[in-house]
Amino acid sequence: MIDPRTLPDPLTIEPLVSPPDVNVVLPGSKSITNRALVCAALAEGHSVLRGALFADDTQAMLGVLDGLGISTRADEATATIEVDGCGGHLPGTEAHVDANQSGTTARFAVPLAALGEVPVVVDAHPQMRGRPMGDQFAALRSMGVTITELGEPDRLPARITGPIDGAETSLPGDTSSQFITGLLLAGGASSMQVALTTEPISRPYIEMTGAVMRSFGAEVDDDGDRRWRVGGGYVGTDYRVEPDASAASYFLAAAAITGGRVRIDGLGRNALQGDVAFAEVLGEMGCRVDLGPDHIEVSGRARRGVEVDLSDISDTAPTLAVVAAFAESPTRVDGIGFIRDKESDRVAGPVTELRRAGVDAKEHDDGFVIRPAGLPNPATFATYDDHRMAMAFSLAGLVVASVLVLLVIAESASLFVAGSAGGPPSPGACVFSGVAQLLSLALFCFFFGSGVWHEHAFLLAFDHDRFHEVASCRVDQLLSQDIKHVDEIRQQLEASARGKIHLISESTSTVERLRSVALHVLESLADSKYTSILRICNVAALKEKEIEDSTLMWLDLSKPPKEEDRELLEDYYGSI
Repeated sequence: MIDPRTLPDPLTIEPLVSPPDVNVVLPGSKSITNRALVCAALAEGHSVLRGALFADDTQAMLGVLDGLGISTRADEATATIEVDGCGGHLPGTEAHVDANQSGTTARFAVPLAALGEVPVVVDAHPQMRGRPMGDQFAALRSMGVTITELGEPDRLPARITGPIDGAETSLPGDTSSQFITGLLLAGGASSMQVALTTEPISRPYIEMTGAVMRSFGAEVDDDGDRRWRVGGGYVGTDYRVEPDASAASYFLAAAAITGGRVRIDGLGRNALQGDVAFAEVLGEMGCRVDLGPDHIEVSGRARRGVEVDLSDISDTAPTLAVVAAFAESPTRVDGIGFIRDKESDRVAGPVTELRRAGVDAKEHDDGFVIRPAGLPNPATFATYDDHRMAMAFSLAGLVVASVLVLLVIAESASLFVAGSAGGPPSPGACVFSGVAQLLSLALFCFFFGSGVWHEHAFLLAFDHDRFHEVASCRVDQLLSQDIKHVDEIRQQLEASARGKIHLISESTSTVERLRSVALHVLESLADSKYTSILRICNVAALKEKEIEDSTLMWLDLSKPPKEEDRELLEDYYGSI
């Protein structure tokens, strides 16, 4: 497994070279692993967790258990963790434990520490110290627990001194489901009733908690009216952790923005994790979704925007924001105002970063609105020290880095292939069509001249559905060949397009052939029912060979061209 701390910063995301057509094997769920670790720690006897996730959050939880005197043995190679439970009675030693940046660990560790009778200091990374803990602190204080904040009020670090004397407490349900889960997990060791004063957010996470507790022998009674009764104690269990549904969302989203296919086994409609519902959202956006009992498969592009409440699957909000930027109509997300207090502000963050890429995005009190207009621009994204922001915005790099087509007009017939616009060729950095299938557009990169960057150029990007079969040759494959004439390009294009393109006359010159290709593409774009973007260097500057000083214009060819743009195009084509 790659240690993210060894990666360069910033990290360049290279476009994929073919559409994803894969079955993905995912590691275990972070949420389930940490819940199971608490249940195993409080259980009577020995437990084994199989398929457990090894990541910062679960390592933080293991560190907390170790600090509290719970014996664990972890084997990352086999994804197993063995736990010797304490039978609901924590070893009576003072401790100082660190939740690092993990919200689940912090909010599970505080009620867990309250089960003991000696002080335990629960601390965290500065990022986690800034996140609220007040509702959970108040609930525990109502049951006789002494909590002394060692920094800011209602924040970590805090000294927790138990035991829990009461058996009933209440707290708001609309702040964080982690507060509720932490109390339920601790209550399962003996007896506790938890009532919510408001409707709970992220209810599927609370239901997941109940399911894991039952697997370890605890009694969980959900009366459906914002009240839970738990108790009975835990017993050692051999427990299988299902794959991580939140992590699955990134792979499913990759299929949605590229038109590929991704299947994930071990997750389906019978999963404990509510985030499997993200696949259904992608289905509403136009993807083909197969949601079986224990598998999810998503294929095809998410073209339609949606109006959706993500309060039950809020971890997927940054991912959906990126998917929405590649759709063809607006998306509105509601019900997620509470995620402003996650590892980062996950409402403002996605909006800020999409704007950085030229996307019309706006936040509101309870979510955000994304209004796409063509492809996002290449950008360097900030991730706010938040793993979900990093994962979500890495998806954009699967498409955006090579969305432009570079056609360079020159008198010479010798050929090189350029990886991107704006600089010297980058061999192998982009691909022709099956790649277009991946990038959701057909990608041409022609470079004519004698190995030098020529001044006459125009750039265009066009819709996948009309052009995905135009070419299928990888750029690095072309570079490995000795291609001397445009005819060889024509032959490869026609072969891969299965006879769909016949637009280069044998008798015309190289320049005329290239112009024919360009005009054909432009005419097709102008007729397309989809929004397609033409990016063309200022024609007047091109005519004067002042490309470096030219400005860039964007034309939306789903609408009639502006008269001045039409004149520029006609002037340019009339001049070559």
